[in-house]
Amino acid sequence: MDKEKRMADAYEVKHAIHVGDKEILFMTDDKNPSCPYIVCNCTWDNPLGVDQYGDAAGSADYLEMMSEFAARLTAQLETVWSSSARKARNFSTI
Repeated sequence: MDKEKRMADAYEVKHAIHVGDKEILFMTDDKNPSCPYIVCNCTWDNPLGVDQYGDAAGSADYLEMMSEFAARLTAQLETVWSSSARKARNFSTI
């Protein structure tokens, strides 16, 4: 059975990593030669819980967008890690 492709408008989600309260997406559209790659964040913090895409960056340079994807992932990991460390410190002082 074929898996259904996850799409955001005309872009297909190729890589999606969920860390903490957001997901970092790398998407492609082969039919858009001027901007075939997009990296964005996806959250669900709305009353309906539907996907909200934001902070998008696009380019025709694959390596530039992969670098952006990796940078966002690293930043989100650091945010979650520091939040977890704060919670652990607060818990240990109780």
